[in-house]
Amino acid sequence: MILTLILAASVTASNTNVALPAWISKRIADRQNSYDAIHLVEEVTYEGKQAFELYQGIPDAPNEHMLFNADERLICLFGGIAGVVTSGKCDIGKINFVRTLWPPLHNLHVLADGKIRIDDGPEFNFQELPRELQKLRPSMPTGELHLVPERKAKYDFTARVLAELQKYGVRVGFKGVEQGK
Repeated sequence: MILTLILAASVTASNTNVALPAWISKRIADRQNSYDAIHLVEEVTYEGKQAFELYQGIPDAPNEHMLFNADERLICLFGGIAGVVTSGKCDIGKINFVRTLWPPLHNLHVLADGKIRIDDGPEFNFQELPRELQKLRPSMPTGELHLVPERKAKYDFTARVLAELQKYGVRVGFKGVEQGK
């Protein structure tokens, strides 16, 4: 599950160090305060070729998804609860997710030793979580992050962390369990 700014051509993809194509950065910047603002960009493949899926506006609206090829050509628009193509021509079943490029999505790791770590940063204690969230807030435009518990992390501690995140209004999704720890 996925949880789910300064915008310029140099916007960098989340945790990948890959710059977004300039035309995507421009679209994000041009629409950031509009009803159809772009709220998610994913790199995908469509019919075996690199493509980009941009999510705009209201979830489940008829044109929520825009599928572009790597050269900025619009392939199709689709959306709605049933995922219906509303403009252009495409087979939604041939879209394959590669990675989320934007917005920055942070990983909050719940460690087996009762510590917490954000992305590749230093470990900290549960009591420090509110302060760390406050520091992280400016880089969380959608208020979302991934909760990534290690395999041997205690369930009750993970639940406390989750409750604390929800208390601060953070939208949380699970990214899976880190194996081998």
